[in-house]
Amino acid sequence: MEAAVGAANWLLGKVLTKLSDDLVAAFVASSELGRNFHSIKCQLLHTQGLLHAAQARDMSTNPDPGLYGLLAELSKKTDDAEDLLDEVHYFMIQDMLDGTSEATGQESEVIRDGRHAIRHTLGNCLRCFSSCLTSTKDDDYAAKSSNPHNAAMPGSGNDGLPVDKLPFNRVDISNRIKSVIEEMSSISMPGSGNDGLPVDKLPFNRVDISNRIKSVIEEMSSICAFVSDLLKIANQSSVATSTAIPLSTKQCLKRPTTGSTVTHDRLCGRSVIFERTVKALIGGTYHDEILSVMPFVGPGGIGKTTFAQHLYNDERIEGYFTVRVWLCVSTDFDVHKLTRQIHSCLPANVKEEHKCKNETASLDQLQKSITQRLKSQRFYHLKFLDLKYWHGSEKLPKDISRLVNLRHFHSSKELHSNIPEVGKMKCLQELKEFYVKKESVGFELRELGELRELGGELSIHNLETVRSKGEASDAKLKSKRNLKELTLVWGKKHQAMDDDVLDGLHPNHNLRMLGIKNPGVAPCPSWLCGDISTKRLEALHLEGVSWGTLPPFEQLPHLTELILKNNTGMHMFGPGFGGVTERSFMCLKKIVIEDMPEFVEWVGGSNSYLFPRLESITLGDCPFLCSFPFLECSDPFTNLCRLIIYNCPKLSQFPPMPHSSTLTNAVVFENNRPKLIYTETELSIDGYTSALAFHNMEKVGVMNIKGVSHIPLSDLQKLNSLHRIHLESCNDLFSAEMDDSVVLRSVKDLHLEGLSMQSMGLLSNLTSLTNLRLGSCEELTMDGFNPLITVNLKKLVINCDENMSIAGDLLSEIARSKLMHAGSFQLEALEVNSISVLTAPICRHLATTLLTLQFSYDQRTTTFMEEQEQALQLLTSLEYLKFLYCTTLQSLPQALFGRSGSMSIAEYCPPCFW
Repeated sequence: MEAAVGAANWLLGKVLTKLSDDLVAAFVASSELGRNFHSIKCQLLHTQGLLHAAQARDMSTNPDPGLYGLLAELSKKTDDAEDLLDEVHYFMIQDMLDGTSEATGQESEVIRDGRHAIRHTLGNCLRCFSSCLTSTKDDDYAAKSSNPHNAAMPGSGNDGLPVDKLPFNRVDISNRIKSVIEEMSSISMPGSGNDGLPVDKLPFNRVDISNRIKSVIEEMSSICAFVSDLLKIANQSSVATSTAIPLSTKQCLKRPTTGSTVTHDRLCGRSVIFERTVKALIGGTYHDEILSVMPFVGPGGIGKTTFAQHLYNDERIEGYFTVRVWLCVSTDFDVHKLTRQIHSCLPANVKEEHKCKNETASLDQLQKSITQRLKSQRFYHLKFLDLKYWHGSEKLPKDISRLVNLRHFHSSKELHSNIPEVGKMKCLQELKEFYVKKESVGFELRELGELRELGGELSIHNLETVRSKGEASDAKLKSKRNLKELTLVWGKKHQAMDDDVLDGLHPNHNLRMLGIKNPGVAPCPSWLCGDISTKRLEALHLEGVSWGTLPPFEQLPHLTELILKNNTGMHMFGPGFGGVTERSFMCLKKIVIEDMPEFVEWVGGSNSYLFPRLESITLGDCPFLCSFPFLECSDPFTNLCRLIIYNCPKLSQFPPMPHSSTLTNAVVFENNRPKLIYTETELSIDGYTSALAFHNMEKVGVMNIKGVSHIPLSDLQKLNSLHRIHLESCNDLFSAEMDDSVVLRSVKDLHLEGLSMQSMGLLSNLTSLTNLRLGSCEELTMDGFNPLITVNLKKLVINCDENMSIAGDLLSEIARSKLMHAGSFQLEALEVNSISVLTAPICRHLATTLLTLQFSYDQRTTTFMEEQEQALQLLTSLEYLKFLYCTTLQSLPQALFGRSGSMSIAEYCPPCFW
């Protein structure tokens, strides 16, 4: 009823406003309504006054259906009247623009014909005048010259007296004339097909519109009479009743109570102001104000309450404000009553100092209690806390659990495990670790039971302190449908016999990863070793269990990762053993079996295809393991890309590695010493005796080989990506003579250490070398040396027996060679173990390129000879000179002193150097 009264009042006001318009009033006065217009207008004003009075009363308690129907009819007629008056207003304006009187009265034919003649003449004049606009400034100057004293022009009305010169704005006049011409052209242009009449002008039927206005206004007047009578009756009833009602109660009846529930799903026509209001509330506009009031002002029925309801329930407002209270104050402003309502809307605090009963408490008690409750919720607005990079104390505030709205807490596991009374944070969606602490309040397992929204990963520790299945059930893991990863951890010393705690830790069926560590000798829980309830498991980690049988893996069709570690009683693994069937691991991609002292055999067989998707195998610390399917037949493992074997001494005779090009990571350790390390780009072997499949090493670029002799160099020739080779203690790797067909053109970096190679001729085909290092090659001679292997050399390191002169011989051979002319040698760094290489021919070849020179382990030279001093001066590009462990050298070369731009460093040499 209130909305109907408000709408009728609003529409009636709009009609009265239009009737007061000068143009509309002139038309109505000239029509048949003129005689009764004043009385009808007074009737409308009277009805408007009664409607305005009705808005101040509460009419919702006993609505009058008859009045409601009349108001609806009045609103309809009022709307029709407004449309008709708008139409009249349009034609009145059209008359003003055209200079006609079709809406206000008929003009004489003579006047109308005269107006048309004037228009025709004005059109011709405008065309002429537009051509005059192109006149130049010279014309203007000529006009000024003809009237130099600004004399009055004939016919000016100034009787020959000088007149004030008016300013002439050429641009402004041009634009205004152009605008007039365009407007007149759009109205009436010769040849436009409209015979010179105005274009698109609507016809005006004075008699018809007068009759329609008369009819609708008279109908409104009639309805207003009935509405007025009913409103007078309602008003008299209200006055009679009000004498027995206190003033505060009378005021309360004037406004119905509203709630925060949205009554209209859509907020029409208010989207711009709504968004502006939301941004003002949450964007910091009122941050500096102690008390902020945002009023919504407007007549009844315009939508203020609906606007406030949508604002109150907006997600952004709900997320920003910790406390929201909806209060309908109306006109009954009772402070005590309103304070009680606010108090009842705030959640009570357990540790509240000013506790009080809402109904009997004084105003002071209520205000103190409200203050206490608001303070206890001072962190309520926080939903996201990021402490990932926190490196301070791991102790959290004791009252951190008051962050009851916190959803995401990004931090280390240590911080997660130190939240006391975490159960109060019921919105928390992630808790990485929880330690059961019986000695500390707020760390009981029941705290987890309150976290219904918990998701992601959770690790529960100290489960050895949980004594019963009932206590374990307090965690309510079964109800945590968002939890994806769960790890249950007992202390390693836990040895309980009849422990049913695991049964009480039943997780939700949505769980994807489950880890159980060190439950002692307790049996496998029924939800895992019977009819498995967590059939969606993708990863299972069993560590330190002593179960007689493993879970029925065929019930886990999505299992991709299995980790078995430190489990006793497991001797065999495979079909027919430990809960495994031939279809147990159809989706398995990763298996880890570690620290299994009783594990002997992984049963599979040469024709077994139990693991069609297996990508990673890790076997470690299984001292008695002697076989697993990969050793017997590697062909079925077509997807295997990672193989890690360590400290399994009885595993031997591996298939040629890598067994296929898909294997990109293979590691074999024995006694904690790496024997084989293979990645897609690097191969390192140390005493590894099994075969190698070089045809599957297309991407290997670095090769480190130590302590083997079964690798033919011809196989290395197949590796087109090979660019670095390090060979150490491979005595039989090089034969006395190397076949000339073995050419390692891609090798640029060669390190030979401790080889029994006798001739440099074995390296004659390595013409791409940029780095060459020879160390402890005691039998090496210069026989067959090809100087061209040094044409691209940038760094040369020779550390052989000090009694050998291989370094000096090699450099001298280069200096004498006719194939190596001066300037063709590009060596930039040289490291040798003998200062004797400092000769004039050698230094001349190195003069313009050598930047670094290092002498290491020269145990014979005591001082520089004059020839060596002179040769050193030839190295004009030298920037860095280093002596390392030259223990017999007594002094630095004198040639260095006074030399600008060079630097010398001595390390581990006699004290006289310093």
